[in-house]
Amino acid sequence: MTISQPTKFAITIFSLLILLSAAATAQLKVGSGNTATADPPVPHPHTTPCTVVLFKGFIFNNFNAQSFPYAPPAACPGPWGAVVLTADFSISAGIQYDRTANIWLGPTNIYFGTTAEDQPNEGRSWHIERDLTDYSAILTTAQQGTVDLGNLVNQTYTGVIHGSASLLFYPPAPQHTAPRVPDQVIGFSAGPTGGTVGLGSTSSLPISLLFSLTFSRKASPGTSSGTPAFPTTLPVNSKAAAEPPSVSQKSPSTAIPPELLPSIPGSTPAASIPSSGSPSLASRH
Repeated sequence: MTISQPTKFAITIFSLLILLSAAATAQLKVGSGNTATADPPVPHPHTTPCTVVLFKGFIFNNFNAQSFPYAPPAACPGPWGAVVLTADFSISAGIQYDRTANIWLGPTNIYFGTTAEDQPNEGRSWHIERDLTDYSAILTTAQQGTVDLGNLVNQTYTGVIHGSASLLFYPPAPQHTAPRVPDQVIGFSAGPTGGTVGLGSTSSLPISLLFSLTFSRKASPGTSSGTPAFPTTLPVNSKAAAEPPSVSQKSPSTAIPPELLPSIPGSTPAASIPSSGSPSLASRH
């Protein structure tokens, strides 16, 4: 019996649908109250990665940020074919609001998101991944990391959050070169260990001071030497990241104040950044 080409094609499509359905069923259970990840999967190269654990088994039951040491993998020196952040969080059964979570390496934000809420009789868990290949420049140096996930736990709000995170460093495949990445990444944050800042206007001290310290130590014409100066130029090969790798739904975007736009090459009145996020700027040479 000869099978026509259209029939073969239909059988192939049907088989693929069955496989995809089986994969989805393995991850999700109909009727379960657990979380479902809607993000598209992050591509992983076929090479074997080196794993650097950022933190493991951290407990989040207060509003104190927690630090962790970071050092690049000695067994997988760069340049890397890809770098992927993976993290797993869970919340115990109880009553708890969703909480904002952010992870920093030095002053640079590498994750910004929101936790799931629990149920009185059901805890939840979820997995996140972010492609940090473009952040390779900050990953070559040992430095302190910080995870800030404030969570109120008392007699009313009882859900406790746990979390772990790692970086996967993939070497380039044989006969392949590493992708071209920015040679500098500048984190717009509250300080050397990260932290969000307000971006309300030119009178906002954090953003004024940050632009001043990052790009210029000269006073603007007509200002005193102690007044932060906004830069008028950036490298022509700079690209501004409008958002961190992930943005919490608790942080609606807000337009950059028009008076700041002349200081940011390539910006338009439609440009936006998260009101409580911390963007990064990367430049390629």
